[in-house]
Amino acid sequence: MSVRFRQLFRVMVSSTVLASSILAVALWVGPAAADTFDTTFIAQINGAQETPPNSSPSTGVAFLTFNKDNSNLCYAISYTPLEGTEFLAHFHGPAAKGDLAGPGIASPILHSIDPPGPSPIGSPKNGCVLVSDKQQVKDLKAGLWYINIHTMPNHPAGEVRGQVLPLKIKYKNVPPIQPVASPSGAFLN
Repeated sequence: MSVRFRQLFRVMVSSTVLASSILAVALWVGPAAADTFDTTFIAQINGAQETPPNSSPSTGVAFLTFNKDNSNLCYAISYTPLEGTEFLAHFHGPAAKGDLAGPGIASPILHSIDPPGPSPIGSPKNGCVLVSDKQQVKDLKAGLWYINIHTMPNHPAGEVRGQVLPLKIKYKNVPPIQPVASPSGAFLN
């Protein structure tokens, strides 16, 4: 198999995973009353966003919603197999107002995703974290947070990373969507 064919195949598989994940999460996020979501977010996850960038073959996507009524940031994260063994996953962002943050900048851990956080090791990850600090909410909405998944032995500082970016979509008085089973089972509770 030629190198070019392998590259094209990887792009096709990544695109299929991304499209399937978008559909699955759109169906998964629906059961809550949509008018309570203040902001929705998306993150494309890969090794190229790591600090420093790496050549991990893993790619993924995360969909997130911030509920202004209870300050929960709920997420659905899915990614292809990692090079190493996952041992941690976190949300990172600025620790204090004015701290450097954003693509290419390593920032402090804000919330755990894996234990002791709400999700188990591995893909997929579904859960919520409480974001009650007003500066953290502001930084989240400004796109200054990222997801980092750490693996051993080659990437203890992070194998894949995804910048959490706000979608400019506001939901108003939309009736809840009844959950539908995911064909792959990736986003089932």
